[in-house]
Amino acid sequence: MINLSKRLQTIADFVTPGSRICDVGCDHAYLDIRLLQQETIPSALAMDVAPGPLSIAQQNLMLTGLLGRCETRLSDGLAGYKKGEAGTLVIAGMGGRLMASILSADPDKTESFRELILSPQSEPWLVRGCLSLSGIGITDEKCVEEDGKYYCVMKAVPGAPCIRPDWGAVLQRIDEMSDEELSQAGVERGSIRRILSSEPFRAGVEAEYGPCLIKNADPCLKKQLLGALKSRISVYNKLCEQTDPGVAAKTRMQVLRGEIGRMQALAFALCYAI
Repeated sequence: MINLSKRLQTIADFVTPGSRICDVGCDHAYLDIRLLQQETIPSALAMDVAPGPLSIAQQNLMLTGLLGRCETRLSDGLAGYKKGEAGTLVIAGMGGRLMASILSADPDKTESFRELILSPQSEPWLVRGCLSLSGIGITDEKCVEEDGKYYCVMKAVPGAPCIRPDWGAVLQRIDEMSDEELSQAGVERGSIRRILSSEPFRAGVEAEYGPCLIKNADPCLKKQLLGALKSRISVYNKLCEQTDPGVAAKTRMQVLRGEIGRMQALAFALCYAI
């Protein structure tokens, strides 16, 4: 039985049993092999834009005796895919910008899948935005830490509503907190309520950090957010130490203040109110 990385195992866990998958950017087909070995899926279509990785994928499938159950195909994104060939679309191991371009290149193909399992290596907000514009709702998401880096794994369904945090419940929790609790958390009731009541704030953090991850107060997201917040505060403090900061430094400080404020508000919500 082939072993998967933590991220690939999370992707595998999101696949609905019995569904044929189309794995775009399959690399060496480790995910497909594992799902086939576990009998989670009946068959797979493994596609990659590069002949080298696809050749290795074919060798791996041959060595595991699974070549007959997994078709390999040279394809740029979904260009080589025909509607109806699979129920689950898997795309992982590429940047969010490229992933979003693949999803939006042929909407009919993208929306023909029953489910999409997506794990961008960067800029996940671009993927979330693309899904939102296409009417494809994110129904589940997990944050995974692997080799010191953080990855998100999304499950999305065409036509389904996107799962969102219950911000009303968050505000109610704040109202129920004592002044002492809020003081210990380092926030003022009125200020934090105003921030968390703002629809632009909510839409922004949901796009950047993931609505499901926020709703579930994902522990990995908390760790990622607190680490990023600490890093930004460190940069801001160093800029503040400059005796005569230039225009660029002042602009950067202004941007950082906004980012730090949003991150602190979200961190409070995740740690105390969700």
